[in-house]
Amino acid sequence: MATKIKCAPNGPLLVDGTCQLDMGSENTLEPKPKMALCRCGESANKPFCDGAHAKVGFSDARTRNLEKDERLQFEGEKLTIRYDRKLCSHAAHCVTELPNVFKSGRDPWAIPDNAEPEQVKEVIQKCPSGALSYEDNGKETIDFDQTEAKIVIARDGPFYIKGGIELEGVERSNGASAEHYALCRCGKSSIKPFCDGVHYDVEFKADGV
Repeated sequence: MATKIKCAPNGPLLVDGTCQLDMGSENTLEPKPKMALCRCGESANKPFCDGAHAKVGFSDARTRNLEKDERLQFEGEKLTIRYDRKLCSHAAHCVTELPNVFKSGRDPWAIPDNAEPEQVKEVIQKCPSGALSYEDNGKETIDFDQTEAKIVIARDGPFYIKGGIELEGVERSNGASAEHYALCRCGKSSIKPFCDGVHYDVEFKADGV
C-alpha cells in the first residue's frame, strides 16, 4: 500500500503506510505501518507525537495566503530558474554548492548563465522543499523522479518528504511539487503544514532528532 500523510486537525502528521525515516548520514529510525509525527515542536519524544499539541494549544491555521503566487523568475539564455520564497526551508544547497549562480544579498539573487545548465539543474534537484524549479526549452520541471518514498528528518528543521508520498486534503501553492516537499515541525510556520523556513529564525532545537 502506498504511504499517505494526513494532518490531524491542530495535531500531528498521521503517516499511514510503512516508509523509511531517515535522519541523515547513516542514521535511520525503524519504520512503522502507522506513525504520528510531531508538528507542534513540543513533543518530548521527537520526531513522534506525545500529545503535547493539546497541552500547548497548537493551531495549524495559516497566517499567510498560499494561493498568492510569489515565485520569482530568473531568465537565462538556456535556462530559467523559478524560486518560491515562501517554500524555502534554508537547506542552502543552492548557495553553498553553486554560489556563482545563487548568491544571498545579490540582485538578482540567481543568474542562470553563470554555470552550465546541467550544473544548475543538478543543484536545483537537490532542493528538498520544492522552492526551486527550472524551465528548459519551454517546459518547467518541478518533480525530479525521486522514486524512493521516505521521510527525511532534518536536524533542527522540517520533515522532508520524498518520492511522491501523498499529502491528503491539503492545497498547494501554484507550481509547488507534490513529489518532494517540506513539512513544518517547529510549529511556527505561516503556511502550515508546509515549512516556510521560520525554524531558522526561531532557533528551533529538536534535541538531535
